[in-house]
Amino acid sequence: HFGLSLLESDLHPDDGDGPWNEGMKPLDSCEAALAGYLWAALGSPTTSVRWEAAHAVRATIELGWTPVVNALAKFAVVGSPGAFVDKRFFFYEWHSRLWLTLALARCAAEHRNMVSMFGEFLLMSAKEEHVLLRHFAACALHELPELLGEMTALGAPEKINTSELPLVEHDAYRRPEVETQPSND
Repeated sequence: HFGLSLLESDLHPDDGDGPWNEGMKPLDSCEAALAGYLWAALGSPTTSVRWEAAHAVRATIELGWTPVVNALAKFAVVGSPGAFVDKRFFFYEWHSRLWLTLALARCAAEHRNMVSMFGEFLLMSAKEEHVLLRHFAACALHELPELLGEMTALGAPEKINTSELPLVEHDAYRRPEVETQPSND
């Protein structure tokens, strides 16, 4: 107390995370806290941190650490990092979502039961306007036949990101090809 009392004149209510609020409330378990850290790291502005977090997610899935995976799936649906980021800075939720779908796509074939815990998140991501989110969500969903019934509204996973327009080839594209080929005369 004596040491802190010496610093009290230099401490302001807005320092750190500011005054206490419900957003700082601890989570139910250490596993949920770890999931929160993973979710925040997936949204880091630094690429190498996102890459490391994606590998940590993959390792968590491969180890079958169900409480962490379950909590991470909840963070993914909610999107908010809670107390795991500084409120003064912008949280890159799109980074978190993209890098998580990338990790899930890489794990889906070998760890279907764990990746299926992210079913709601993957189905939401398959409907997004973000083309990479849709792509990696479709890759993961392709390996999860138990979710194919819910995919009927979206179509088959292999149809995600494909054009509904017919492929039309024009002669104008062939003409320059023919003109640039050397003659054998």
